[in-house]
Amino acid sequence: MPVPGPHDDEFTVELDEDTWVSYRKAISHAAAWKAIADALREKLEASLGEATAGILDGKKVLYYRPAEKWAEARIIKDYPELAQHFIRVKEQHVFDIEAFRLAHPGIADKYQVRSFRSAE
Repeated sequence: MPVPGPHDDEFTVELDEDTWVSYRKAISHAAAWKAIADALREKLEASLGEATAGILDGKKVLYYRPAEKWAEARIIKDYPELAQHFIRVKEQHVFDIEAFRLAHPGIADKYQVRSFRSAE
């Protein structure tokens, strides 16, 4: 006999089958379109080269300007010996949600995030 899972007794509701099937198709199509968009973006980026804008018929339609951001995780991964000299301790103020939940469960419950994902 299998051990009961932590969510075996959760509250459930019967869904409209057409809505569920349409949702799954939409997710599938979205993923396919994202892959196409990503490939097209790579092609456009390659076309731009060092340029910071792209034009069609003399009109700017695309910007690819440097931002004041860097791929820090990639630098650390690609140059760990060099990066280690630039690691520093940073003190941060963080919100202790566990303590807040214990002190104010009624308020915290209103802000609990729910996960929406397929069980398949």
